[in-house]
Amino acid sequence: MGPATIYVGTFDGTTTREPADAAVNSTPAASAWTDIGGTDGGATFAVDPKFTDFQVDQIVDTPGTRLTSRTIMVTTTMSELTLANLATALNSTVGATGANYATFEPNYGQFASQVPYFAVMLDGWAPSATNPNANFRRRVILRKVVQTGKVEPAYAKDKQSGLAVSFQAYYVSNTVAPFRVIDQIS
Repeated sequence: MGPATIYVGTFDGTTTREPADAAVNSTPAASAWTDIGGTDGGATFAVDPKFTDFQVDQIVDTPGTRLTSRTIMVTTTMSELTLANLATALNSTVGATGANYATFEPNYGQFASQVPYFAVMLDGWAPSATNPNANFRRRVILRKVVQTGKVEPAYAKDKQSGLAVSFQAYYVSNTVAPFRVIDQIS
């Protein structure tokens, strides 16, 4: 129970940029992971499996089932409307920068449909089975994601601005799972 910090990193099809499992209580390397800043309303890690039941004529009961699809998401609202966070929400990167400016343009033209995948890390608290007073960490890494939600930052004098995001994970390979959960246990 408690808040989590969310980081974004690059996707390269491997696990080489991920922090070591034993470093679960350490801040990830800034060279590989960028903190998105404050969030509003918490962060949710969700796995939504879909099953298809088997049917046979000879019995009335369902004899079994098979997992046929799975949607994996991390959702939150980014409270810091930085240009980098806007670019992340739109599956892109910040463009040119200068002494007093930075720019952003979305992917467009013939490359607009080729969204770049990236990784998301949710760094939060883990329950302890042996010591209820311990402050153990849980790290959830989604290895290949894109932001699939609608992007509509609100600008109002009586409301906090934010970017609601839904980071959906995708299949990586036969040797790399789409996500990994690491709990600190001592």
